[in-house]
Amino acid sequence: MIYSLDMIASQITKLTVIVLDNASIHRVKIIREMQAQWKKQGLRLFFLPP
Repeated sequence: MIYSLDMIASQITKLTVIVLDNASIHRVKIIREMQAQWKKQGLRLFFLPP
């Protein structure tokens, strides 16, 4: 998943939002840590409410 989000972030040319559910794989520490970097690249993660 990290690799896929990195690839998307490196290739986008405009603001992109990815909607994620609250599955445990989407809430791991590395995802939270990478969000700031992806945000700078124009990739936003939106988590659905539980």
